[in-house]
Amino acid sequence: MSLKKFKQMISENILLKILLSIIILGLAFLYCKSFFSYGIYFGHDQVFLKKKETVSEIQYIGDNWRGNYQITIKGEKNDRASADVTYELPNNIKRDFKIKLKDANNWEKGIENIENENGKIVLSENGQIVDEPIVDIGFEEYGESPYTDDYQVPLRSIEDLVIGAEDRIRGEVTLVIIAFFIFIYTAIDYKFPLLFFKLSNFLEVRDPEPHDFYLFMQRLSWYMFPIIGLIILVLALYWAIIM
Repeated sequence: MSLKKFKQMISENILLKILLSIIILGLAFLYCKSFFSYGIYFGHDQVFLKKKETVSEIQYIGDNWRGNYQITIKGEKNDRASADVTYELPNNIKRDFKIKLKDANNWEKGIENIENENGKIVLSENGQIVDEPIVDIGFEEYGESPYTDDYQVPLRSIEDLVIGAEDRIRGEVTLVIIAFFIFIYTAIDYKFPLLFFKLSNFLEVRDPEPHDFYLFMQRLSWYMFPIIGLIILVLALYWAIIM
């Protein structure tokens, strides 16, 4: 079915037009809701954890094929000099830390130290590390989970988590801009088929006419470019994981 026949079929059927409009608006709403979700990317797989915040607690919650993830920060931000951080990871791995902040009224100034569940200081203000990784340097065999009894949470990620340095929206804005440029270009090219051809040739040829090959490639692009745009929109949601 050609685009012209498809467009004509929709214009002649009001119910179909309404149904398609509802579907498109619904999908757009769900996409935007997912794209603009606020949270962090965590771990080897860069799983996205959505942020849920109350007065005295912040949670980052998500899941992937490995299992469920939940990171909880207990403590009123910019009101207390300490916070309790709990990591609940796949394979029933749980890690607890106590964070002491430099400034109770401004957590962004950084931490004074980090204590593990045994009350041992594992990272101090001067960056001294004791038996714990400061960044995620772990390696894993293909298909094996990094979340074992020996798993250690990277200390620098705990500090970044508490001060909010890793918070971001889920999607990649640059890719969405590229996708919308493709959609807009395709819509204009479909509405005015000779516009871009004449703009690219009017200085060299008077009243230029496109060859059959140009017309064939143009019609092909009306199908291919929207598909490419949709693929880019999907990639925009998972770019951090892919890269």
